[in-house]
Amino acid sequence: MVIEKNPNMAFCAVLIRIFVSLSTAVSFLVIGASLHHTIIGFINFLMTLRRMKYAAESRAVPSSTGRFNFLSSNFFWHILSSSGFFFLIFCIAMAQPQSMIKLFERYVSIGLNFAGPAVFLMFQRVWLPPYSHLSIPLSSNSKVRPFRYLILLYYGGIIAYDLVVIIYDMVAS
Repeated sequence: MVIEKNPNMAFCAVLIRIFVSLSTAVSFLVIGASLHHTIIGFINFLMTLRRMKYAAESRAVPSSTGRFNFLSSNFFWHILSSSGFFFLIFCIAMAQPQSMIKLFERYVSIGLNFAGPAVFLMFQRVWLPPYSHLSIPLSSNSKVRPFRYLILLYYGGIIAYDLVVIIYDMVAS
């Protein structure tokens, strides 16, 4: 439209298109990277639970030594889960681009907001017996510790709001 009305400003229209394309690509990359790291963190958590259960049952810690110790089950689970979620999101994006936008707006938002309660649990467990003997380089003052409940309250409110919006949109459409 700008090119038709004022041909002298065609370079501005091209620059705006380039800027919009780049900012959209960067937004998708950032959301994709955060979703990838969230999935990898969840897989690491599950694998740690599995290892702890195995160590408790057999009273032995499995060790991986040798030249190919990076080829552990974690490595394969990371590759498998990342590829699976990428394939799922790619199929949704190719089938219906509008549902991809809804996926990013709603479900990725609520999925990433669940990291808040995970941070609260980390703060909560750091002073419990299995970890209480570890020295923390930047430990917090005891007067600040009660404020960790604000993390749970804040993210709980965000998650509740996201759930209300998702349910409302599902009922409305």
